[in-house]
Amino acid sequence: MNSFKVFTKEYSGHDCKKLRSGALLSVILFCSVYFSEIKLPIAPKIMHLMAFSFTAGIMLQTLSSNKNRESLSEIFTLPFSENKLKASFITAVSLYVALTKTLPLLALLSALGTPAVPEILMCAECIVTACLLTPALYLTFTGVFSDTAGLPVPAKAICSVLAAAAVIYGIFMTDDLSCACIMAVSMIVSAALIIKSDIYLFTVQSRGSARISKKRTRAGIMGYMARRMKANPSYLTNTVFLCAFACILPVFFRSMNMPVSVFIGPGILTLNTPLCTMLSSDPDTKTAVRTLPSQASGFRNRYCIFIFIFNLFIQLIYLCAVRVISGGIQPELIAASVLASLQGALLSAWLEWNFPVHGWKTEPDLWHHPRKYIVPSITFILVMAAGTVPAALYAWSAILVAELVIFFGAEKMPRNFIVKDYNDISFKNRSMK
Repeated sequence: MNSFKVFTKEYSGHDCKKLRSGALLSVILFCSVYFSEIKLPIAPKIMHLMAFSFTAGIMLQTLSSNKNRESLSEIFTLPFSENKLKASFITAVSLYVALTKTLPLLALLSALGTPAVPEILMCAECIVTACLLTPALYLTFTGVFSDTAGLPVPAKAICSVLAAAAVIYGIFMTDDLSCACIMAVSMIVSAALIIKSDIYLFTVQSRGSARISKKRTRAGIMGYMARRMKANPSYLTNTVFLCAFACILPVFFRSMNMPVSVFIGPGILTLNTPLCTMLSSDPDTKTAVRTLPSQASGFRNRYCIFIFIFNLFIQLIYLCAVRVISGGIQPELIAASVLASLQGALLSAWLEWNFPVHGWKTEPDLWHHPRKYIVPSITFILVMAAGTVPAALYAWSAILVAELVIFFGAEKMPRNFIVKDYNDISFKNRSMK
């Protein structure tokens, strides 16, 4: 069995179609931005940090995805060489992440900042380091496994954490040559940890998922969504990152010396991708929900309320950050934040109910689908219009009232609506695998 071809076809498509598409997209993106003569000076260390952190984040999402566990579980039924299978698996995932996710980002940054060749080579080394260090950290903290070359489990955890800390220190605090040497040592340590680790740890589910697989006969829709978030940490992780991003945004807007710049935040903070693809990420539940009666009101409407609560929480953090950094908040900004939260929730629930994403292989494919940019683009335009012309807030409010009437009035919502066996549909079969 050629395991590398199997994994490459699984993640990159037939004949590496996704890899070719990612490379072509990077070339088109670079040429379009470069020849438009739009320049934005970017510090080399910022490029190195973005290449490392972005690659590590996508690698972690891919390794922890349910599709990945299912694919590996099927391959484990066949005879295999463990080290060869680990090398094939990590190489295939690394090529998929580097060429389809990281390369377009670096192409954009390179076109904007026109870095020198040594800086580009350093970015490439950062990508390779992230592709090796992330599986090592994932295997270390997934569960308890056998000793590595006589080292107890705490020693392995310390080695992996020190390797990650050394890379971050090298990026920020040392010159390029020293950073390259630190990354080389980090790659060697990561490779050693991967070789001595048990490959079956890639299929271990979190303890939260195991607890949630416990059978329940009745479950409210809000409870179902809460359990989904508990089972998949990516939902909450993305929300935490959005909250941190909301705290940082006012610092950049203040340096722009443009009063209307603070209205950019409410528009782009509606980009909570995993939360807005809850049905697309669970085909079994999606099929079951559509076969049950009154789901347009029973599931879709409450899904909209669920998203609105999270959007409003993130907007509240953003407003608090603006208040602390700028010393005051415009009433128009408060109104625009509330309207953006509601508009984003309505559009996200409508898109997810009427146009779910199909044909994805891994969760990162789903979360990086082009559909994710529709909602923040629309809310960004509306918020900027409200910030430029205050009277636009009243028009937007009127439009939202009409949307709410159409959205929630499509079907009469049943009182005390209860859904049976959502939990079993979503988690029982998956836990058995």
